[in-house]
Amino acid sequence: MCYARTVAVLAAVLGLATAACLADGTGTIVKWSQPPVEVAPGMIYGWDQPSTVAFPIVADDFMCMDPRPVTDLHWWGSYVGYLGGGTQGPPIPPSGFLIRFWTDVPAGADPLVTWSHPGEPIWGFECRNYIEQPHGQDIDVVLYKLHGIIQPVDQCFQYNQTLRPEEYFYQDPGTIYWLSIQSMWDAGIDVNYVWGWKNRPWYFQDDAVAGFPLGDGGGISWEEIVFLDQSWDMAYELTVPEPATLCLLGLGAVGLLARRRRK
Repeated sequence: MCYARTVAVLAAVLGLATAACLADGTGTIVKWSQPPVEVAPGMIYGWDQPSTVAFPIVADDFMCMDPRPVTDLHWWGSYVGYLGGGTQGPPIPPSGFLIRFWTDVPAGADPLVTWSHPGEPIWGFECRNYIEQPHGQDIDVVLYKLHGIIQPVDQCFQYNQTLRPEEYFYQDPGTIYWLSIQSMWDAGIDVNYVWGWKNRPWYFQDDAVAGFPLGDGGGISWEEIVFLDQSWDMAYELTVPEPATLCLLGLGAVGLLARRRRK
């Protein structure tokens, strides 16, 4: 990328950083937001879709609306069957999460799969200093869907990860990408609960997907996440720092933008 174009892109990033902030007053700017859906205060309508480095891989699509980089990630998940207490003790949190961004294969472009799905991974990193905090309870989606009954089944958690500058994900405005989040545990850890990424009712474009290895070991088979005759997406949010922080990072962003574009 030439110097003039780099400066122009950076100017757009810093200019857009003056956009409206979240109503909670934190100063965080939202690039993409599809949080869990509550049917009552603290009662979340969704379940836990297992997503691990050993398969399956769960992914969901989003559209980049501007050139600001993703610098913070927030997602929701649970430990299947853990509602507090129990004989197994508290859940053992993942050692980290593998975060990846993928290209988009539009619906109809793949002769073997009729729905859209991830193409190739183009950016990724491991999150090992994430913050986990309680965030309401999941309810039994079948009982609620069929009978309107709210019955808690899992403790929900919110996960927050601030990225290092070299991990920032830069995108092209108007482009659809896919985000995958996979839990991982270091060798030797005796995991007592399965971790799952939180579902939420459909929000954007096509359904979220779960990927499984093809039998010949030559790729991934992507399956739509559909349940109870309903389409589902995943619960997550992509954000950037407040404007003042972006201004301080401005000079560094010039170098990062130029480096990314040369690849």
